[in-house]
Amino acid sequence: MLKLITITIAAVLLSISSNNLIVAQKPAQSLFPITSPPSTAALFEPGVVSIGAATTYRPTFTPDQRTLYYTMEVGSDYVILVSHFKSHRWRTPEIASFSGKYSDAEPYLSPDGLTLFFASKRPTSGDQPKKDYDLWMVHSARDGQWGSPQRLPDSINTDAHELYPAVTSDGTLYFSRFGPGGIWRARRAGGRYETAEKLGGPINADMKEAGAYVAPNGRYLIFEAKNPKGLGGTDFYISYQRDDAWTEPKNLGPVVNSNAEETCAMVSPDGRYLFFTSSRKLPDRDVTIGKRLTYAEMLARLNSPGRGRWHIYYVATAAVGIN
Repeated sequence: MLKLITITIAAVLLSISSNNLIVAQKPAQSLFPITSPPSTAALFEPGVVSIGAATTYRPTFTPDQRTLYYTMEVGSDYVILVSHFKSHRWRTPEIASFSGKYSDAEPYLSPDGLTLFFASKRPTSGDQPKKDYDLWMVHSARDGQWGSPQRLPDSINTDAHELYPAVTSDGTLYFSRFGPGGIWRARRAGGRYETAEKLGGPINADMKEAGAYVAPNGRYLIFEAKNPKGLGGTDFYISYQRDDAWTEPKNLGPVVNSNAEETCAMVSPDGRYLFFTSSRKLPDRDVTIGKRLTYAEMLARLNSPGRGRWHIYYVATAAVGIN
C-alpha cells in the first residue's frame, strides 16, 4: 500500500507541476505577515495547495506559520502532506514523514507545535489497515523530525470512526465520533486521557455536528452543523465557553458559509486568519458553450479548483466577528 499511495500522490503532484503552464499562477506572496487577511473568502494557494486534480482539506500550521500540514484525497484513501514557506512562497508539498503507507487524514497541531494529532486506518498490529478510523498522535523529536505515531487509548478510540481531532494548550481533546455522532471531549489529567464524553446541548443538537476547531485556551469552539435554518448543506457555528457552559451557537454568516458544504474550520496561530474547506463552485470556473473561451482558457478552468471539489479557503477572522 505504501508504494501505491506514494506513486499515486507523486503522479498527482507531477500533474500539478505540468499543469502550471495552464493554470498560470504568480508566485504567492507571504500570507504571514505581508499580505493582509482578505475580508471575503479566497482560495488558499491555488495551484500549490488548492488544486483542481484532488480534494484538499483541513490545514494546520506550526506556531511560526511557516510549515503547513493538510489532507489530500488519493482515490478512496487520504494522505497528509506538508508544505514549507520559503523565499516568500509556499513550496510544492511532500508526503509527511509519518504518512503515506495507510490512510491518514485531518492533522491538527497542538498549540506548541510539538504534537500532531490525526485520524488513521493504520493497524494496531499486523499489516492490514483497520476498517474504521482511530485517532493517533506523533511527537516532534529534538532534531525537529517526527517520531513514531502512537494510537490514542481506548478511552477515546472505539469501533466507530473517530475523526477531526482538535486540542487545547492544556491537552483537552475534542473530536467527532461517527456512529453515535456529535462532538466529543476527553480531558487530560495526570498525563492520561480520561474517558471521552459527548458534549451536551447547545453544542450537540442532532444536526450532524462535526469538525470542531477549539481555541488554544478553550475559550471558543467552531464547528459545522447541518441546521435547516442555515445557508447551505453544512454551515459553521461558533460557541463561547462562559462560566463552564457553552453559549448558544451562532452561525458565522455568509462571509464563510455558502449554499454548498463547509467543513474543517481552523484559525491560524496568530489569530488573524480563518481557514476552512468548502465544496462551493466559483462563478469564474464554469465551462459553457457560448462564452468563446480559447482552448487554453477552457483547460485552465477545467483544471482549476473551485469547481465543486473540496478545497481550502481563508478569510480574516475579523470579517466573521471572531474575537
